[in-house]
Amino acid sequence: MDGKANDFLNYKMGKTLGIGSFGKVKVAEHIPTGHKVAIKILNRRKIKAMDMEEKVRREIKILRLFMHPHIIRLYEVVETMNDIFVVMEYVKSGELFDYIVEKGRLQEDEARRFNINMIFWKH
Repeated sequence: MDGKANDFLNYKMGKTLGIGSFGKVKVAEHIPTGHKVAIKILNRRKIKAMDMEEKVRREIKILRLFMHPHIIRLYEVVETMNDIFVVMEYVKSGELFDYIVEKGRLQEDEARRFNINMIFWKH
């Protein structure tokens, strides 16, 4: 991310949490408040090349509608000429999907203990 976008966003970027087909997710700190967030950085050129513009718009539209304790919260979306920055709630425990891939099928007792808040969409 270039300096201009970083200044515009008011976020101090941290480590990369994951990389997908047309972007990556980074942990960041909102400078004015110190609040930790996850920022999905989507490359417009890759989105267009994969003909995924409509899917990305739909995902953002759907995320804007949800305000529920068990769904990752969308804080803001900032669009630049090259990228779309989707600023979301940060969940330090990571994605449930990754845990299941690593551990295999969960037993019912273990699955009950999980907070569904760990889930967010991944590309």
